[in-house]
Amino acid sequence: MIDPATLNLVRKGEDLCYSLYSSPIGGIYILGNDAALKALIFKGSYPGKSAIGKHFAEAESGSVRTAKAFLDHYFHGPGRRGSGASLRSQVKYSLKDSMLFVIFTSAELKLDMSTFTGNEIGVYRELMKVPAGSTVSYGQLARRSGIPDGARFVGNAMAKNNFPIIIPCHRVIKSDGSMGNYSVGIHIKKYLLDHEKKF
Repeated sequence: MIDPATLNLVRKGEDLCYSLYSSPIGGIYILGNDAALKALIFKGSYPGKSAIGKHFAEAESGSVRTAKAFLDHYFHGPGRRGSGASLRSQVKYSLKDSMLFVIFTSAELKLDMSTFTGNEIGVYRELMKVPAGSTVSYGQLARRSGIPDGARFVGNAMAKNNFPIIIPCHRVIKSDGSMGNYSVGIHIKKYLLDHEKKF
């Protein structure tokens, strides 16, 4: 979930637009410009369209269109919307400077990571190695990221994730196997994990 402080950083001096994507788990605001995606915001975690619309124009930039294509691919599988997730999603990630490149089918989505610290980016990098449908505990992810005893840090990094689903924070669970937290509810986290088992 994007927090108000990050939203302030995102909108300073940038010509951003948004679009509302209708997904099986509810509306998702997509925020970006032609250069990069800035955030995915679950409608249920933000105080409505009026707040988004107050700061940004409703339109489709290049990154917004590509993010919609990614979400179509994730929720409905390759091809047309509604075709079903019958094939494992083939998504590749690469990080360069403060930009994360997400490659899927024949498209490339650029995510602006400039609001995150080096340690947070390191955690996200390790998280993106966790396959769809699999999970990792907060403690395991901390150790893989080179932060011993950093489970709480990992939890905070998950809460700061501006790109849910794309950076799959729903794959991080508690060490006892329980779901842990999720910004719009544990039922959404469970839905996403169950959905990925169909890939």
